[in-house]
Amino acid sequence: YWLNNEVYIDFNTGTMGSLSAREKKIVAIHELGHAYGLAHEYYTCSFPGPATMRPGQGKFACNGDGPWYDDVLGVQTIY
Repeated sequence: YWLNNEVYIDFNTGTMGSLSAREKKIVAIHELGHAYGLAHEYYTCSFPGPATMRPGQGKFACNGDGPWYDDVLGVQTIY
């Protein structure tokens, strides 16, 4: 959320508590993506490639930790 021209990200401990360290990292990257202005992407792991900005837990099945190519391209496009 925005407050005094700053972005704050709150992580729900009830949701995050059951995630692995890798999954928590992916969620953190996802939320930072929103802070950078990225929207959700609905890609699968294989087509056109994984995206940290995919909502839900499906991205956890993708190889690697992210950010993935689509995420980086999105930030580069904005900035």
